Parts: sequence; C-alpha cells; structure tokens
Amino acid sequence: MGKGNFTDEFKLDAIKQIIERGYSVAVFSRRLGVSTHSLYSWMKCYNAPEKAAAQDDQLSEIRRLKQELARATEERDMLKKPPRTSLGKQNEDIRRKILIKDAWHDRGKVYGYRKLHDDLRDQRETCCQNRAPDIIAHETK
Repeated sequence: MGKGNFTDEFKLDAIKQIIERGYSVAVFSRRLGVSTHSLYSWMKCYNAPEKAAAQDDQLSEIRRLKQELARATEERDMLKKPPRTSLGKQNEDIRRKILIKDAWHDRGKVYGYRKLHDDLRDQRETCCQNRAPDIIAHETK
C-alpha cells in the first residue's frame, strides 16, 4: 500500500461506507488499497465534530428534560399538600369544637346549628353563624 494523497471528499465517502453500510474497516481498507490505520484516523478526524454536535444536542435535551421533570414534580407536590391554614384559626376551631360538643351533649344531642351559634355567642365566643355548621360537619366526617 503506497502513500497516496486522498481528497476530503474521498475520505468522507469512505467513512460513510463504513458507518452507513456496516463494512468492516479491515475489508474496506483492502478494497481501497489504504491502511486500516489511515481509515481509523480519517474516522476520528471527520466524526469528531459530528459526535461533539450530537453530544451537545443530547446534553441540552437532557438539561431541558430535567428542568421539565423538576417543574412537574414541584406541581405534583403542590397538589398533594393541603392548603395551609393559619395555626390561630386551627386553635380557635379546636376550642370552638370543644364548646360546641359540650353544648350539644348538654342538650341531649338534638341541637341545631343556629342554637349552637347562639350558645357560643352567649359564652362571648365570636363565630360566624355559618362557621358552626362547618365545624360540626368537619367533626362528623
């Protein structure tokens, strides 16, 4: 195998034949009359920019998918969590619930929410009239 000067077009065609058609480098080098070392070096030179571009595309796609996954995970977690209520309101509801239960038991468990609201007001407990039935409904669930 003599030393030959090959054009870039020839080298690219040889590389395409090896890659696209799946020819072995040893067989193809004998057909062309070129050393296997030359074919491997051509492949290394001409495939490096394509591989780098492909790798950059893959990395950017991975980065984009990771960001999308993080956003979707965050949205899912937000939907899983119950809405936050203030601790003060929870404590007030617990205290009112105890007062309502006591009033309800004192009246023989036959007491409407309007009368329960009036009992709370008589005890100087401020509570919206619609809040008493909400507390009762929440308790029965």
